[in-house]
Amino acid sequence: MNGRILVIALILALAGSFFFFDLAQYFSLEYIKSQQAELGRYYDQHQLMTVLGYTLVYISVTALSLPGATIMTLAG
Repeated sequence: MNGRILVIALILALAGSFFFFDLAQYFSLEYIKSQQAELGRYYDQHQLMTVLGYTLVYISVTALSLPGATIMTLAG
């Protein structure tokens, strides 16, 4: 029972943080296009970290049904 409450609290905290810190601004096609060259340079220097970071964020966004999953799919 306590584990279930902890998981629910964690999910609510993550979703609340997404909206509180206005992280949706980073999940727009315009933002991705404006950062495309920088993302490409970072990927060239840190391929494994880029793939792991993208995968972690993508799974989190889609699992929590946050806005931006479609944009992340297109950006991937």
